[in-house]
Amino acid sequence: MLYLGNLAITTERYLLPAMMPMIVLMGAGVEGIELFLKKYSEGLAETVPKILVVAACYLMMSSIIDLLEFRKDYCGPKEFSLAIGRATPEDARIIGVDEDMHYKYYAKRKTMGRPLMTTDTAKIYSHLIELHELLANNTPVYITYPQGLSYDDYQIPLGYNPETGRIYHGIEGLPYENLRYNKREETFYDGQTLLTLPMKNPGAYNIALFNEFKLTPVLRLENEDWHRKTIASGRVMGVLYKIEERD
Repeated sequence: MLYLGNLAITTERYLLPAMMPMIVLMGAGVEGIELFLKKYSEGLAETVPKILVVAACYLMMSSIIDLLEFRKDYCGPKEFSLAIGRATPEDARIIGVDEDMHYKYYAKRKTMGRPLMTTDTAKIYSHLIELHELLANNTPVYITYPQGLSYDDYQIPLGYNPETGRIYHGIEGLPYENLRYNKREETFYDGQTLLTLPMKNPGAYNIALFNEFKLTPVLRLENEDWHRKTIASGRVMGVLYKIEERD
């Protein structure tokens, strides 16, 4: 049960070193119960351990029946990727980070990388320049949520003007011309399109990207985060944003 329970938060390979000791402990526990019950009844000693094992398996499986039913007919990363192929032109570039492999295989689209886990302005703006160049060459560029916008936990200090809702770089003092902050809702949004940023606490990359470009959602479809969730649901609404130059 300890092994199976941990599959809800981690991947099998991380538990392999502990698997054999856990099996030995489980066997010793069942044997201990059997020896204890033999003092009172041979029948109980044979029956109770079997009931415990069956009950443990049933309790574990019953908790994930709905999830197994969902996965039997629907694979989130596959269906989302196929939908991307239908929603984008053949020459499109997709930013998907960990799901790049799915977009290449199922959507048959080229992918591109982006800076991860950084507040390095030079790296971020070098990437934004690359996006400008692709758009100037009429190459459509898209980014996905949550996959493409993930790995952005490094936040920069932000200043906030409560009268205008404008935000600015808390260290350099430079304003983000196109972004606003809704203090009541605790959300960031595009001051031109009024699009709410999907991240509650966007990192340096998200702030720079949404400030520099106009992002338009062109696809919404249920997806599933496949990281470390063998028997736990990772269902999430996947969104495909088209990146465009601002007017």
